[in-house]
Amino acid sequence: MGVTTEAPRARLGVPSYHVAQWNVFTIIRDAFKLSLRPPLPLILFSLVLPSTLLSFYEVIHNSSIFSPSNVSLLSQHGEVQAPSMSFTILATLLIEEIVYLIISSFVLGSVAYATVSIHQGKSLTLFEVIRAVHPLWGKIFVTTLIYTISTLVITGVQLLVKPAAAYIAPSPDSIFPVMFAVLVISIVSLILQTMIGIVYSVAASVSCFEEQNYGVAAFKRAKKLLQKKWRTAVGLYILFLIAVIVILVPVMGVFINQKLTPDKWSEWTPVLVITFFGVIDSYLIEVHYICWALFYLACVADSEENSTIHREDLLEAGLNLRSTRSDASV
Repeated sequence: MGVTTEAPRARLGVPSYHVAQWNVFTIIRDAFKLSLRPPLPLILFSLVLPSTLLSFYEVIHNSSIFSPSNVSLLSQHGEVQAPSMSFTILATLLIEEIVYLIISSFVLGSVAYATVSIHQGKSLTLFEVIRAVHPLWGKIFVTTLIYTISTLVITGVQLLVKPAAAYIAPSPDSIFPVMFAVLVISIVSLILQTMIGIVYSVAASVSCFEEQNYGVAAFKRAKKLLQKKWRTAVGLYILFLIAVIVILVPVMGVFINQKLTPDKWSEWTPVLVITFFGVIDSYLIEVHYICWALFYLACVADSEENSTIHREDLLEAGLNLRSTRSDASV
């Protein structure tokens, strides 16, 4: 009778029992290292970049629908009028959003699958990743759809708050309490959006690696995994949110300036700017997905259940992940 203890090592040389102790900076550091390992660079240009450019197109196209050249925003008396939304426009927007969600779900699953595989020392090609993720993207899409609907509901509430406040408080005496209520609702909505975004980021990996957990079940599982990791999760979420905003603001600025002062800009300027920032944003998005895949591993490693059901789930996903607890043989 003998007992052997083994500490599995990933390609990065990190003992798996250290995974549970990863912090924000450790995860980001390892994410940048992993982003340079095949097939992630190929995934960046073949999957992530087209998805990012599609999102840029969607933002620009949707903004053009509401531009003064397409709808009359100002009446002759200077009063703002609601834009006329036809069924065709609404259907187009809905189809665009669904197509983007499907593509982004597949991209997210591909990056997450490749990340965990590389971290466990596996060598994969792009086509092997695509074949592996093909049966999984539907689950990620369901989870992403729930997140999108939740975000839209919260955003809708935020948009309705100010008009409701203006209707409720027509007199100067009631302005302060109503505006204070508006401020509180806005802050609560922002906190809710942040929390839902964090839970979704973990739930997406849950949907990819745990066969029975997707949709609402993935959110419940993610919430449970996050119990000891909220501080790290908030740090990751805020850092990458700031990074994406820093990238998107110049893109939209160039687009708006080109529309307002077309004589000062070449017709190719928006294309070049969008492509340049698209590559940068795509890389940040890929690193963002890598970070959340690694964070998911840290959550599982820190979970008391990681030696039982979740090891089996990950084995079924084809990743052959090792439990962070020492294996013993008698």
